[in-house]
Amino acid sequence: MEDKFSLSDGIIDKGNANKYISPGIHDVKVIAIKTATSKANKPYIIITVEDKNGAICSHNYSFNTEITPGKQVSAWSITKNALLQLATAVVGIEKAKSTLDAVGFDNFVNKLSATIIGKTLRMKIAGEEAVLTSGKTFVKSFFGTGLFAESINNKPSTLYFDEDRNVKRLPKTETESTVATGNDLPW
Repeated sequence: MEDKFSLSDGIIDKGNANKYISPGIHDVKVIAIKTATSKANKPYIIITVEDKNGAICSHNYSFNTEITPGKQVSAWSITKNALLQLATAVVGIEKAKSTLDAVGFDNFVNKLSATIIGKTLRMKIAGEEAVLTSGKTFVKSFFGTGLFAESINNKPSTLYFDEDRNVKRLPKTETESTVATGNDLPW
């Protein structure tokens, strides 16, 4: 009896060695919006995007409408502007403003999900250097701030990325900043 060979259950490798999107400007697709509750019992969402190589980036947005002591605005005031920017990038500002109006957290999240999940947009991904428990450093990526999302049809892009400004680096250790190299010697 002959073996049967078929490609019907084969998988195409997306070829990405890194499963997280690195900081920069990327065309991404919104693949998920999950709801969660903070330790302070305040609702938030986690929006996840994916690039063409299958790398992902997620960002949390708080729906806390209370102004935290020491702050000038509530977390929701910041969240609503970011969500408007994301929705505008995929459906335009008028539709974003008219569609995303709901009473209650769950109703709003359902409308937001219906509006942006599966849609493609261009985003600025920022980052912050961190240290793993193994001592190895890495850059944790997250959605940028300011103007960070636009339609993929914007040509040229209006997004701006500067690694020095959009990637927060760890301070150099004392030994890193004082070790002399051949170019540092006075003679």
